Amino acid sequence: MLLLIIVSTALAVVGSNVIELTDKNCHTVQTGEWFIKAYAPNCGASQSIATPWIKLGEWALDKHYNIAEIEISAESLFSNQLLVKKTPALFHVKDGVFTHFQGIINSNQYRGKVDTWTTFLSENMSEQLEPLTWYKCPGSITMILYAHLTVKFKIPAESSILILTVAFSMIAIALLSVSLKLVKTKFCKLELSGKDE
Repeated sequence: MLLLIIVSTALAVVGSNVIELTDKNCHTVQTGEWFIKAYAPNCGASQSIATPWIKLGEWALDKHYNIAEIEISAESLFSNQLLVKKTPALFHVKDGVFTHFQGIINSNQYRGKVDTWTTFLSENMSEQLEPLTWYKCPGSITMILYAHLTVKFKIPAESSILILTVAFSMIAIALLSVSLKLVKTKFCKLELSGKDE
């Protein structure tokens, strides 16, 4: 009996077509179309949309959408790159372009139904959303560095942002300085060649 319960539970998770994202497989969201739920296991709102999310995965089984979820407390490198401020948070990704789905996630409206999500996906409503800016997208150099500073080195988020701001400002100043030197050198050569004539 216990074996039957374990097997049926495993089949329900596998059959749901909801992909569990981890720090190791999160690179896969850069291609194809994805709808991602970032959740915390102890969050009531996250728990209330767990069953509808599985139903969304079943709906997407024969379609080109990848329905995924990531536990933000367990997979911190990728979830830190998503800059999740509260859970659940939903993201749509199409060929590496991230948008933050800010539709209604109220548990009372989603008990047992996924109409809004299926409409959002099937009618390409993500095109109406503003994509995340390049430096806030997971996979960008800024977000990779941010995740490493906050997770690997345990530097607080605010300090990590300050470090990155200073570092990128210094790089920008250095590039501007080099550019100005090149322009100055070019104009000096033109000026000197004009005097020779």
